[in-house]
Amino acid sequence: MKLLRNNRGIAIVYVTLFLMVLGILFFALGVDIGWMVYVKAQGQKATDASALSGACAIPNANSTNTQTKVNEMATAFNSKNAVMNAAAGITSTNVELCDGNANANPPNCGAGVSADKAAGVKVTRTYNAPLFFTRFINGATSTNLTVSSTAWL
Repeated sequence: MKLLRNNRGIAIVYVTLFLMVLGILFFALGVDIGWMVYVKAQGQKATDASALSGACAIPNANSTNTQTKVNEMATAFNSKNAVMNAAAGITSTNVELCDGNANANPPNCGAGVSADKAAGVKVTRTYNAPLFFTRFINGATSTNLTVSSTAWL
């Protein structure tokens, strides 16, 4: 009976349980952050390739079909650039022509850029990355990751 009333050493049991739970939470956080970094790196490679390919089309097009040629070239390699084991999914709505100074921050890109003044291409794409363990903590099942790339002649 005297052994059951002894409270010595109980703190180590509580600390061990607390550290195990904390370790599992940090592991889960590391997995989700690692996955987001991986998806963002894949998406960045795809947008870089798309912007470079689109910029290569500018000198070969005349002012009447520049946007069309740039869109064709920017989307040509979607199947070769996988993001989350699927095609990159870059469409013509993700592609913008740029003009002006390449060192301007931010560069002048968008619908207001005339095709005959185009000197660069900007590609912006948002990927919806699923989360694995964060859903148990705050209920979020996915997060949006936006990547952007600008290529100049």
